[in-house]
Amino acid sequence: KVPEPKIAKRLVFLPRGDRFEVVGESRYQDELQRLAGGRTPSGHSKLVVAMLFPEEDNPVDPNAVQVVVNELVVGYIPRESCVEFREFIATARERRSFLAAHAVIVGGWDRGDSDTGFFGIYLDVNLADRYVYGDPDVAENTDTLNVRSTRLLAPLPTGRLLDIAGESSKAWSLREVIGDRQDGFLNESFVVTIDKAADGSLLVLAVGLEGKVASVGARLIGTIPKKDYNAWLRVFEEHERAGTRPAIRAVADGYLPAAEPDGKRSPLVVQLDAQI
Repeated sequence: KVPEPKIAKRLVFLPRGDRFEVVGESRYQDELQRLAGGRTPSGHSKLVVAMLFPEEDNPVDPNAVQVVVNELVVGYIPRESCVEFREFIATARERRSFLAAHAVIVGGWDRGDSDTGFFGIYLDVNLADRYVYGDPDVAENTDTLNVRSTRLLAPLPTGRLLDIAGESSKAWSLREVIGDRQDGFLNESFVVTIDKAADGSLLVLAVGLEGKVASVGARLIGTIPKKDYNAWLRVFEEHERAGTRPAIRAVADGYLPAAEPDGKRSPLVVQLDAQI
């Protein structure tokens, strides 16, 4: 059981939109089973509210952050993210609030004959940069903690199809942005932007369908190939100086890897429609 800090008066939530895994749930199976309401033949996908607390006396990690549901500890934030989450907790406390997140309890099936599943839990949060069209200063819900940097998208002119690299291996990330297709075949136009990685490579990020930013946030779907690197670097640097990110029309054509019909090979190809 976790004591209630007296400073907090209400909940402030992390923004939703992505799956963030919790660790250590295997030690809290009884608690998760109790919260889920027991085992069922099909298991669970139960939405709950999780609260996040620093655990000051943790002997393994001094920055540990507990995940708590209904005053029961059910897991921890992964170690590599604890410092960031402690900053979120500190910001929430400045607002005299608890830090909370929407979460989902999963697993916990019992189909008989020893076919049982572990319980797990993940947070429904989106900590990635936010890409928007128009005015980036639109006020957010006051019950949501603003932890995401806002990137204003500025459209690039179209007119020439340019290749990207590595899109086939990132096909499922693209599906998360543009949605499922019944037969697994994609023939879609959508919007991407580019960002510069720490190693200098230029990343291609899908941000949504044309005119609509994806609720799941940006997804890495490939990189800029060497032959076009210098031209795209100039585009990136021009937008960086202007405080924007380029909004680039992209076209996907082909099957998702696991959906290719027998005897028919049509690998996914993504091209950028831009004048650079």
